[in-house]
Amino acid sequence: MFNSTHSKNIYKLLFVVICLGLTVAVLCEIIFSAFSDRSYAPNETGDAGTVIVELIEESPFNTTSDDSRFVDNKTFKGKSTGTLDTYIRAYLKPVVEAYDEIQGKWILIPVSRNDIVLEITEATVGSWVGTNAGNGVVPDLSDAKFFYYTKILKTDDETTDLKVQIVDINMPEQFLNMEIRYNLHVIIEGAQVKNSLWKKIFNIEALPLGVEVST
Repeated sequence: MFNSTHSKNIYKLLFVVICLGLTVAVLCEIIFSAFSDRSYAPNETGDAGTVIVELIEESPFNTTSDDSRFVDNKTFKGKSTGTLDTYIRAYLKPVVEAYDEIQGKWILIPVSRNDIVLEITEATVGSWVGTNAGNGVVPDLSDAKFFYYTKILKTDDETTDLKVQIVDINMPEQFLNMEIRYNLHVIIEGAQVKNSLWKKIFNIEALPLGVEVST
């Protein structure tokens, strides 16, 4: 009699203790989450805020319509519309197409960037730094793969203009007798200045010589 009653009491007490323990654990988790999930707290992506950059182009703009018009020059700049101090980098993607009369449409021609001669000038000398694929600074922007704006941009700041002109294209022989059109696409990137996040965004280990360094 004693053993049976005693065993039941022990099981009931153990059940109550386990329930209380689970309840306390859940409450602790809820309280911890409430105090740690704050919008202004820094996280692994950097300081709270946003990096947003806007590409501003002068006419003529990029075109994807099936007409014979071509874009062989481009004047553009970048603008920071986010809340964080921002580095800006740009690069170009020249697109060359030929009209295939058999298919009745424009087709992309595989022309290497090395076969496209560009003339690139800046509105304000010294505002942009050009680098090659290995992040080495090149003396002439026309020979650059990437273009870094030398100053850190705050909210609503704009870069100066870069003007690009296609000078010549070394066309593959099989396309020489076909109707050709060009298009210049500009890609612009922004990266947070603090916490060295630009290293990951731009895939570089050091900023090019001439670019303003955050203090």
